[in-house]
Amino acid sequence: NQEKQYGQLYPNGSADGMIGALFERRVDLAIGGVSVWHHLFPYFTFTATLQRVGINCLTPRPRVLPSWLTLVNAFTDVVWVVFVVCFACNSLALYFITKRKEPFYAVQQVFAALLLQGTTLRKRSFSEVIFTISILMTANNLALIYLGKEASMRNFPQQSRSIETIDELADSGLHWNAPHEAWKYSLLTSENPSIKVLLNTFQVLSLSSLVEKADEGKENFAFVRLNFGHYMFGPWINEGNIHFYRPMSEDIYWEHETVWTTKTWPFLEPFNRHIMLSVEAGLQQYEELILAKKYLSYTVQIEIEHSRDRLQRQPSALEFSDVYGILVLLLMGLGASFVAFGVETVWYKTRD
Repeated sequence: NQEKQYGQLYPNGSADGMIGALFERRVDLAIGGVSVWHHLFPYFTFTATLQRVGINCLTPRPRVLPSWLTLVNAFTDVVWVVFVVCFACNSLALYFITKRKEPFYAVQQVFAALLLQGTTLRKRSFSEVIFTISILMTANNLALIYLGKEASMRNFPQQSRSIETIDELADSGLHWNAPHEAWKYSLLTSENPSIKVLLNTFQVLSLSSLVEKADEGKENFAFVRLNFGHYMFGPWINEGNIHFYRPMSEDIYWEHETVWTTKTWPFLEPFNRHIMLSVEAGLQQYEELILAKKYLSYTVQIEIEHSRDRLQRQPSALEFSDVYGILVLLLMGLGASFVAFGVETVWYKTRD
């Protein structure tokens, strides 16, 4: 079956699958999605190259982010940290300048200034004048920058980060799934740090698990980009879930597809000549077209080919999702104000 298609060699000298059949000399050659894997060379002979294939990944398609994240994503995390630090320093400076005993007064005045609200910042001394001018100029410029950035981000829907390269695939931390360990054999000797990460995130799943994971649309799945433009994928990728995915812009790796034979197979040289004549005549291009049409979904092929096309979005009226973040912020403010009002009421009644 497909789970045991390639098989492997075991330390006790036994083997199964295609490897086992050839190793035990029950067959003379093995063909079908096999490559020049160096660790098998002591046991088998590799023929001339059939074709060059690229190993790629179907990654989750970027999704439109909720509108409320626009309120936060207008600034990066570093800018928000700097903003909070500056807010704390300005509040502390105002507390010492005004020499008031209520620290909340300084926090309230600085917060109001940053929101472009009316304040009662003092101007009795020269130090207070300098502080007031600096904080008002900072607040005005910061607010204008934020409003401009937030408005521009609403014109173009914000999407989650896409996975285009090997480094981005490694940084994502997501598993990339396949039905057999053979998909990672060509990477075992790589010294690339990103490739080493991919070896750790590689995951072998059963066919039923692959179907289940593919329908969720949250992980990566290895597939083959054939020599003449077609794509080879497993039955877990189908018309029902292909819209969740799109291929990376670069291959994880490429390799030469070949045929394995026993070390003493007498027809190796005639077989190599047959392969080279087939390649020279262009028969493989025709064969790839016929096999793709017969065994692979044409709809999925088209979806993969055009998955990177830019979609034309027409202007549309605002929906509830567009104002959801603002409404949540309003409700949080109303809730905080009611809580503060209740605390103040109880506090002053207790003092009286």
